[in-house]
Amino acid sequence: MRCGKLYGVSVGPGDPDLITRRAFALLQQSAYWTYPVRNSKSHSYALNIATRAGLTPPVIIARWFFP
Repeated sequence: MRCGKLYGVSVGPGDPDLITRRAFALLQQSAYWTYPVRNSKSHSYALNIATRAGLTPPVIIARWFFP
């Protein structure tokens, strides 16, 4: 079995300029992102903040549903 690491990264209070340097670096290195959404038709506020901060999502991303 191959083990990896899971990092929980917050994108802050909504301002892309307030993402910590460590979170920004981790998101740049990550091979896989999950991001929260309310339902299958809604957009992710967190993913929007990350992309506005200049981060490019990796090829593998997945929605994580939070009601």
